[in-house]
Amino acid sequence: MTGGTSRHRRRPTYTAPPDGDWGWVVVIGSFVCMFVAFGFPRNLGLFIEPIVDDFESTTGPIGLIVSLPITLLLTTGPISGILCKKVGSRLTCILGGILACLGLGIAFSTTNELWLGIGLGLLPGIGLGLAYTASVVIVSRYFEKKFIIANGLIFLGGPISFLICPIMGESLMEAYGWRRTILLWCGLVLNLVVGGTLMKPVFLLRDLEVNQNNSNEYELLETDHYTNIEQNGNHQENRIWKKIKDIASYCGLELFRDNLMFDLIMVIIFLNGFSYDSWLIFVIPQAEELDIPDEISALILTFAGIGSVIGRLSQIGILHWKLLSTYNTWLFANVLAALALIMDPLFHNMYSIVTFSVIYGVATGIKMPLAPVLVRDFVGIEKIHVAFGWLNLARGVGALLGGTSMGMLHSYYDSYRQPFIVVAVVQSMAAVLLIFKPRDFGRQ
Repeated sequence: MTGGTSRHRRRPTYTAPPDGDWGWVVVIGSFVCMFVAFGFPRNLGLFIEPIVDDFESTTGPIGLIVSLPITLLLTTGPISGILCKKVGSRLTCILGGILACLGLGIAFSTTNELWLGIGLGLLPGIGLGLAYTASVVIVSRYFEKKFIIANGLIFLGGPISFLICPIMGESLMEAYGWRRTILLWCGLVLNLVVGGTLMKPVFLLRDLEVNQNNSNEYELLETDHYTNIEQNGNHQENRIWKKIKDIASYCGLELFRDNLMFDLIMVIIFLNGFSYDSWLIFVIPQAEELDIPDEISALILTFAGIGSVIGRLSQIGILHWKLLSTYNTWLFANVLAALALIMDPLFHNMYSIVTFSVIYGVATGIKMPLAPVLVRDFVGIEKIHVAFGWLNLARGVGALLGGTSMGMLHSYYDSYRQPFIVVAVVQSMAAVLLIFKPRDFGRQ
């Protein structure tokens, strides 16, 4: 009887991060998730015109709908992080795939604009956000010594999708129309479920240490709780205060109070999100404004994507062989990005836009995958689920404000020159903050 019970209720084996073995399968699954999570939103610009015609709507509301997935992918970060901690990366990623597929199924069949917003914007955005965070968190659990390599490899999914998905999406649109293309993407996003299935849970020794610390903390809270009851006789008030402290701890809010380096990283990620997404949305309209041939304008993002792949591979090599520290690599990439964006409005012609798009692609390719590595170095890998979620939120808010501000500035000046100057200034602020970081802001 005892033997049967032990077979059915086998206790998990706690180990150090494997740094390989099944971890490389997890990397493949996470790469697929990254490819889908960033590839699908990059296609949505192709849907605006046919959906506007089909629904007899206007560009405003449809443009808002197609911008929701990339915005929610980032801004749902804190929720995704908490869910990863609560139920694990596997279930979080699978849930994300199901939500995204369900949403696209609704979008395929609906003739109502509200349901289109839910199906094409809301549900896929939340689903992609869950899968994105889960992919990063699970890799951080499987790898320690080889974390930089594994993290860099999964983040290659973004720029590679950047090169493939727009071409694939345009071909599908021409062959099948927007509704059937959505249906095909409905099947493609189910690869998130496949990727999530590969994310086999791993039980780490550091989990036991964190649980022990939390247990001790709760014991202290309980002691304080009952002491306060005896002293003040205010049982209900102290119960509420304890609940608030528990929620704050669960959401990682103490990071903002206790870790100045985390606060700085949040600010830089916000500024990066503002500048990157503004550039991404408006670089092709800027090229059209300058009468750059359509065939060249269409290739600008492809050139930037190639630069991004080069940057991400370079980042893996720089950190793996310790040519620069994580912080100094991030600093270099932000300075390079600032220089590229400064040069754009100064020269403001076809050759400069193409050249500096490649350079900017290299810079973003280096700095974008560094967020999990920065969390490891300055916050602690055991807090990556909440810290990475907050960083995604900062980037998402920055992206939302950046795109909105650029549109308003263009409407005011009737030119993209001034908006791109603002983008250059914002990115330069990030570089300056990193250059003049106070010495006591964490270790390097």
